[in-house]
Amino acid sequence: MGLSKFQERVTVISATFALVAVGAVWSAQIPTPLIALGNNAGGPKGMAESSSSLADSDQKIGMPNPFNYEYVAGANLSDQGGKGQVYQAELVGDPATVLGRVARAMGVDGSVSEAEYSTPDYPTYQIGSVDGSSSSATITWTGTGNWWFSNPAAYPMPKCLEEAKTEDGQAYCSRYEELTATPGLLPSESAMKAAAQKIFSSVGAPTQLGEITTYRDDYSAYATAPLQVAGQDTPFEWSVSWGSNGSIGSVSGHSVKFVTRGEFETVSAKSAVARIADWRYSGGVASSIWSKYASAIPVASPLVRTADDAVSAEPDVTQEPDVTQKEPDVNQEPPVEPKKVTVEINQAASALVSIWAADGSVWLVPGFILVGDQGSMLPVFSLVDGVVKMPVWSPELVAY
Repeated sequence: MGLSKFQERVTVISATFALVAVGAVWSAQIPTPLIALGNNAGGPKGMAESSSSLADSDQKIGMPNPFNYEYVAGANLSDQGGKGQVYQAELVGDPATVLGRVARAMGVDGSVSEAEYSTPDYPTYQIGSVDGSSSSATITWTGTGNWWFSNPAAYPMPKCLEEAKTEDGQAYCSRYEELTATPGLLPSESAMKAAAQKIFSSVGAPTQLGEITTYRDDYSAYATAPLQVAGQDTPFEWSVSWGSNGSIGSVSGHSVKFVTRGEFETVSAKSAVARIADWRYSGGVASSIWSKYASAIPVASPLVRTADDAVSAEPDVTQEPDVTQKEPDVNQEPPVEPKKVTVEINQAASALVSIWAADGSVWLVPGFILVGDQGSMLPVFSLVDGVVKMPVWSPELVAY
């Protein structure tokens, strides 16, 4: 099992209505925008295009969104704007050198070659296996210089118990041996932290890595540490994972530093609520932020509150049926009206939010993770309008 080319948690908010005006502070004019967003907001180039394809396919197969979300600010949210630092990612070193350190640390032999799927926008290089059959180290030299090591031997295929053939005679396994839990083969929490620390150091981890946290179940284990900027966790993590046989299956990190580009004004938490409806304001936040507020959000009952949730009266059984009513056309599907769902945002936590510019650069900007009364956690950046040049609004560019 290999890692994704980009470890950043990508967050794109679905919405069905246009952005509304949210206060005078947004009207502040910046002479020249600092950042120009593409059609990707909080993720790498291509995410929006994929999102658009998903939306189009849903329309074609008759699957409209059954809900129309409306986000409202709770009374306890602050209406005070502020200021925050903006940081830009800068690649550190060169891809061959960084990849060589990763390969040596993980025992991968070979020379650096350009990956078959490398593009001018996302130049990608490899050492080791190119078909995934054995260990390899890979780096993409753009954005945050994301690199990763993959070892498929950590995830052995289960034994085939029964084979079958397709119509054209191709053999395949139709029944595999059931996976057996092997918790005794997995490292302890202390062993995971020690191994992660050793690997990170040998590859050249920056001193701004945060605390290493671990997770372990009966089948796998992993350890992660967030890259920090100004003492704050970011969405960019260094990680090590172990497969069920106790072998290291993957390692990943970033060859990057973040440099400050200045301090800029921000909108209030109350004003930021209106931005949830617009995917262009979305971005990524550190997993530690998600974990912190995921355990604190209430479990609503019912799960969503809709405009027609009022208790309806029992039908009047004494009323005569309307015999003049026409029989419904069974061949015509009734139109589906989306339910209006009101989500009250009652908590806002400041966070560094990652966004991707149109030129492929990565930025960390001030923002909020907005917590709703129905279990939703929604990140948006909070820079006043004008600091970021926004792409043309298009509600179709939404991911589900």
